[in-house]
Amino acid sequence: MIREGDLVLLRLSNDTSGRRRYYNTWFRVISIDRDTFVGECERHDYYDFTLCKKGDYVKLDIDRIQHVYKEGEQFCYGDDITICDCKGLCRNK
Repeated sequence: MIREGDLVLLRLSNDTSGRRRYYNTWFRVISIDRDTFVGECERHDYYDFTLCKKGDYVKLDIDRIQHVYKEGEQFCYGDDITICDCKGLCRNK
C-alpha cells in the first residue's frame, strides 16, 4: 500500500521512436485516489524521455507501480535511478 509522500518507481514508455522503450521513472506521491495517484516526477532515465519532465505532476494508475522506495536504499552512483543492491563496493561507487 502506498501513502502520500512515498517515492515510487514506474517503468513508462516514451513510444516516440516507433520502438517500445521503457524508462525507469520515480514519482513522489502527492495524492491518492482509488486506483490512481498524482505524483511529482523526481527522476527519470535518459535525456530523450519526453513523457514528463522533472517537477511535472502526472496522474497514473497505482497498478503500474514497480517499487516503493524504502528508507536506507541507495540509488546507484552510475545512473542515480536504479536501486543499488551491491553487497560490496561496485565499480560505480
